[in-house]
Amino acid sequence: MELRLKIPRINDDPSDYDVLFGLWEQLASDETHQTVVLDFAQCDFLRQNGVAFCLGLARLAQSYGKQIAVENLLNENVAINLRKNGFMEALGLPYDRYPSSTAVPVREDVCRNVEPYINYLDKHWLTGRGISLSADLKQIILSTVVEAYTNVFDHARSRIGAFTCGQFYPRLEELALTLVDFGIGIPATVRRRLNQPDLNAETAMRWVFQEGNTTQDGPRGNGLKILKQFVKQNEGSLDIYSENCHARISARGERFTLRGRKFIGTVVQIKLKSDDKFYSLSSEDDSDELFF
Repeated sequence: MELRLKIPRINDDPSDYDVLFGLWEQLASDETHQTVVLDFAQCDFLRQNGVAFCLGLARLAQSYGKQIAVENLLNENVAINLRKNGFMEALGLPYDRYPSSTAVPVREDVCRNVEPYINYLDKHWLTGRGISLSADLKQIILSTVVEAYTNVFDHARSRIGAFTCGQFYPRLEELALTLVDFGIGIPATVRRRLNQPDLNAETAMRWVFQEGNTTQDGPRGNGLKILKQFVKQNEGSLDIYSENCHARISARGERFTLRGRKFIGTVVQIKLKSDDKFYSLSSEDDSDELFF
């Protein structure tokens, strides 16, 4: 007997995350099937968030003792992308030995491994992708992503670790990175941190985004504050989904939305505009290009 998870077209609108979270619900509630099939028959486009999430679903199924199969990769572009970005290789299936020039390879970490993760982000995400950052600004952006990454292992209690994938979209002038974990979620972590078990998801997420607050031990730097300023200046975005709350930071401001679909885990996505402008901190004022 098999559980067939039908993967449709996945973009990165809130409705697309509802679809992904629905697949997670199917898997999490299944107690009878021994095999899980990732069925791509209806998939003609799959963004990096879908790649990271689907690999996480596969590992979650395996942690339940289930077998994994991938079927019906009918769309040539989707099939090529999954062969080149490391998804097929991760599942022991045929893959392309020549990686994509636009993909940030899918990566899975079952334990905390900070230095290789920083090197991965620096090499594959923020280097040579049509965006120019000062060394100090790049370091702050990397450290903020790494804080989300280390939270998976320090607090989220994800039994299968973290999954990261990115993509450079030249025609859209967009550089995206998604980090997924299947742990207890940010609101649950905040409730434990504040000892407020009845705190709702939106209030908990708003607390995380307030300057100086952190689920980590010790003081927090200005990393998240600067990242928020940067995505606004750059016309990018920062999206976080956890439990039934969606937090979005963009040039339009900060928005926190409660949604009908619930996901016990966390998805963090950063999108940057690859506009070939030079960005630096406002204190690095030796450049007359756009900066903040």
